[in-house]
Amino acid sequence: MHGGASISVLALLSWGAILMADDGINVQHTTPKEPLPTDGSSALPNEQSSTISVPIRIPLADLSNRLNNSVPPSVSGQKDFPVPGMDRGSNVDYVIHRGAFGLAPNPGGEIGFSVIVDDAHGHLNYNWSHLHFHIVNHTPWHASCVISGQIRPEIKPDWQVQPNLRANIDVRNANFMIKNLHVGRFLSERLNERIPQLTDSATPALNHSLALHDRLTDYWTQAFRVFQVSTEPNTYVKFAPKSIRLVQPHSTSDGLLLSGATIDCSCSLFVGDRPQDPTPTPLPAPTIVAAVEPKFQMLVPVSISLQEIARVLENKLRGQKLAFPSEAAATIQSIAVGSTGNKLLIRASIEAVDSTLRSHLEGEVTLEGMPVISADGLTLELDQLDYTAESKNELVNLAAWLLKPLVLTQLRSVLVVDLDSQIAAANKAANTELVEKFKSSNFRPSVTLNSLRASNIIIAGDKAIVAFAASGNCELNITL
Repeated sequence: MHGGASISVLALLSWGAILMADDGINVQHTTPKEPLPTDGSSALPNEQSSTISVPIRIPLADLSNRLNNSVPPSVSGQKDFPVPGMDRGSNVDYVIHRGAFGLAPNPGGEIGFSVIVDDAHGHLNYNWSHLHFHIVNHTPWHASCVISGQIRPEIKPDWQVQPNLRANIDVRNANFMIKNLHVGRFLSERLNERIPQLTDSATPALNHSLALHDRLTDYWTQAFRVFQVSTEPNTYVKFAPKSIRLVQPHSTSDGLLLSGATIDCSCSLFVGDRPQDPTPTPLPAPTIVAAVEPKFQMLVPVSISLQEIARVLENKLRGQKLAFPSEAAATIQSIAVGSTGNKLLIRASIEAVDSTLRSHLEGEVTLEGMPVISADGLTLELDQLDYTAESKNELVNLAAWLLKPLVLTQLRSVLVVDLDSQIAAANKAANTELVEKFKSSNFRPSVTLNSLRASNIIIAGDKAIVAFAASGNCELNITL
C-alpha cells in the first residue's frame, strides 16, 4: 500500500513537472486547426502601358549603293538651239555620264552628296544655205563638272520618304563658247532640268527598297499578340499597339541615317482562360517628335505557388529566435500559407515565451495580410498584418501579449519573401518575349534588358502572380 502510494506521488510529481517549464510557467496549447483555404482571388491590375522605343539606323553607304543602282549612269538628249544667221532647225545634242554618288553626314543633320560628271559631250548642229551653197555643221563640245548639295529626307504621313534635295553644279572644264553656245551654262541648264526628273524617278525606287511602310506594318502587326507566361495557373499578357511616334531621319557623324520610332501599347494581364487575340489595326500616321530614347518597357508576370512561399519563409525562419520587448521571444517551427479573398494566410507553428508575464504558448497561430511588393521591387511583404479572428479569440485567453502591435510589427518585418528566383524567371520570360517582338528578316535588332522590378502581385487560388516591369535598351538596324 505504501509502495503504491509512493508510485502515485511520483507519477503526480512527474506530470506536474511536464506542465511546469521555464521556472514554473504553465505551457498553454492552441487547439488543432483546419487546413488553410486556397480560394483567394484578387482583382487584376488595370490596363497598363507598354512602350517600345527604338532608334532606326541605316548606313549611308547602303543608301549610296541604292542611289547608284537606281539612278541611270548617263542621260542624253537634244535641245533646239537657234544660231544667229543659220537656218532653222539648229540644235545641240548631248550625252552626260556620271560617276558614283558619295554620301556623307553634314553637321546640321542633312546628308551631303557629291557626284562627278566626268564626261559630258555633244555637238552644236546647224545648217547654212545661200544660193547654191549648203553647209551642214556638227561642232563638238565637251565639259565636266561636280554636282554637290544636301539631302534632308522627310517621312511623310503616308510613310513615303521625300528627299528634299538641293543641288549645286560646278562646271570645271568646258569649251567656253561655240558660236553663241555657252557650253558651261548649257550643261548647267540641262542638269538643272534633269536633276528634278532623276529625283522624281529615283525617289520611288528608294522608297521601294526601303519599304518603310511595309516593314513597319509587319512590325506593328506582330505587336498585336497574346503571350502566355505560365501554365499553373494559365497566365497571359495581351498587347495591343495604340500609336506610333517618329523622329524624322537625319545623318550622324558616324555615317548613319538615324531615325527612331516609339510604339505605345496597352498591356493587360489575364488569369484563367486565354483571352481573345487582339485584332490588328492598320499602321497609323506617325506623330513626329524631336527624339526617342532607345528603351522599352513591358509587363512580365511570373507565378509563385503558396507552397513555395511557405517553403521560403520556413527555411528562413525555422529555429530562429524572435526577440520581443519585456523578456519575450518566439521561435517558429513551421509555416503553411493559404489564401482567402485578396489576402494571404500565414499559419505558423510557434513556441512563444514571456518570462515576465510567466506565459508559455505552443501551437499554431494564423495571420492574414495583403501581399504587396516592396519599394525596391525585390521582395514580397504583407501589409495590414494581423491575426485572424479565430487566432485573436484564442490568444486573448492563452497569450494576450502576442496581440501587441510591437509583436505584429516584428512579425511583419520577418515575413518577407525574396523574389530572386522569380526575377530570374522573369528575366528569361522577358528575353523570350523580346526575341518574338523583334523577330523579323527586315531588322537586325540589338536588345539589352537592364532592369526587372516587381510592381504588383495578384492572388489566384494556390498561386500568387508577381507582375514585373521590364525595361532596357533596344536598337534596330535596317538592312536594305
